[in-house]
Amino acid sequence: MNTFAQVTDIPDTLIENHDIVVDYIVTPTKVIECEHRKKPSGIIWSKITREKLQQVPILKKLRKMEEEAGKDVTIRCGSRHLISLSVACVISA
Repeated sequence: MNTFAQVTDIPDTLIENHDIVVDYIVTPTKVIECEHRKKPSGIIWSKITREKLQQVPILKKLRKMEEEAGKDVTIRCGSRHLISLSVACVISA
């Protein structure tokens, strides 16, 4: 069975701060070193919703730890709003 894969470069304009890029692509016949790009240094809290916080329990613990360390742990509330750890989520019409 023959398989074919194509490796193409992704333009920087399509990469967002939450995207994780690979350092290497390994095939049965090649090792391709990829361009080194900045990787996220932690959780981007503004991308996390209240629902995700409920679905992934460890996020609550990490959020509390990061808040105690003085980091901004404001999360998304619905599709447009941001809330801090001490503010209730209220969605306006």
